[in-house]
Amino acid sequence: MKLQSRIKGSKEKITFIAAEDLADTSPAEDFLYLAKAYIEGAFHLLKALEINSFPGTFYHVQVSTFLFKHSIELFLKGAILSVGGKFPLHPHNLDRLYTEFKTKFPGKNFRFQGPIDSVVKEDPNRPYSFYTRYPVDKNGKRLWRNMTVHLEKRIKVVQTFQSDYR
Repeated sequence: MKLQSRIKGSKEKITFIAAEDLADTSPAEDFLYLAKAYIEGAFHLLKALEINSFPGTFYHVQVSTFLFKHSIELFLKGAILSVGGKFPLHPHNLDRLYTEFKTKFPGKNFRFQGPIDSVVKEDPNRPYSFYTRYPVDKNGKRLWRNMTVHLEKRIKVVQTFQSDYR
């Protein structure tokens, strides 16, 4: 719920977002709604980079990658929980989560339009749990030097997954 208020004696409006609308949701729904919010954040950040609405850097791309990958993790967890999956779910391991997801949704019960296999595959040079959140691995080795991202292609991938989340 969005509320607006004024500070006493001031003309300035303050906007508050209240969590009242979350009272009737299940944990599975919370994971799925949060997944959608993360992927929307990734999309809007990438679009802002594309149109140069602020001086973007590769660090911004790294943040958008975290938002995107985390949305996948939350979506898989929400889907697994929605059909009776139990906690704890595999933390930050997209490949294991996707394997469990496929057992819960076999065949064509749910098919991703986005390239899910390549998204969940762990790259040993860029482990998801570090690569998207830190500039170095556990040993202090830089993770993403000499790397480029094709912005328009990344936006299309994110958009495709956004349609999967509807």
